[in-house]
Amino acid sequence: MTVPVEIFDSLDSTSLEAKRRAESGQVVPCWILARQQTAGYGRRGDGWESTRGNLHATRLFPLLPADPPASELSFVAAIAIAEAIEALAQTSTPQLKWPNDVYIDDAKICGLLPELIARASGRQYVALGVGLNIAVAPCLADRKTTRLANFLPGPLPTPEDVLDIVEGRFDRWLAEWRRDGFAPIAAAWTERAYGLGRMGWVVDAGPTISGVIEGLATDGALCLNDGGRIVMARAGSLRFNAPDA
Repeated sequence: MTVPVEIFDSLDSTSLEAKRRAESGQVVPCWILARQQTAGYGRRGDGWESTRGNLHATRLFPLLPADPPASELSFVAAIAIAEAIEALAQTSTPQLKWPNDVYIDDAKICGLLPELIARASGRQYVALGVGLNIAVAPCLADRKTTRLANFLPGPLPTPEDVLDIVEGRFDRWLAEWRRDGFAPIAAAWTERAYGLGRMGWVVDAGPTISGVIEGLATDGALCLNDGGRIVMARAGSLRFNAPDA
C-alpha cells in the first residue's frame, strides 16, 4: 500500500470525511475505509446502500499543479478497479460504463465518485470514492447489480484485502496519467467499454443526447454517432433504453 489506510467501523460517508479533512486543511494522503456508512451517496447525491462486507472507501490526495484535468480521474480509477477484480476473480470480465461505473455480465458491481475540493489558498484536493460490492449486491430499482462473491470459488476477501489490490493498480495508472496524459487512459478504458456499438441515451443533464456509442473524446466525453453526426455528452447518465417521451 503506497498510502496509509484509516479504518472506521462506521462513518456517515468516507467521502464526507475526506471533504471535512480537506476543507479544514488537515490533509494527509490516505485511504479512508468504513465497514459501514450511514449516509453514503453516489452521483447527483443519490443514496447508496452501504452494507458490511462490501468496500466503501475514499482516497484523499492533492491535485498537483501540472496534473491533467481532475475529471479524468474516474476513468483512471475505473481501469484500476477492473484490473483488481480480474486479479481476484479471473473468470470475470469487468467492463466500464460511462462515466464511472464498473459492470460484470450486464450488472453493476462498482461505482466511483471523484470530487474536487478547492481551498481558498488555491490548493486543490481529490476525494475519490469507491463503492465495490464484495459480499452483497444492493437492490436498485433502475439496474441490475452483482457482487464479487458470485465470481470467487473460495473464501471472500476482506474489504482491506481488496483495497490493497485496488491501490496497487490505481497507483500505477495514476502515475501513467500524470506522465503521459489522458490518451493511454482513454485507450485502456475503451478496450473495456460497456455498450460500445450499441444505441445509447444520455439523460439528466439537459436535452437528451442519443446515438450509437463509439468511445471517448480526448476530454473524456462520450462520443455517439447520431445518423452520421458525432455528438458528445460530457455529463449525465447513460441508458440503453429510450427514455419516456
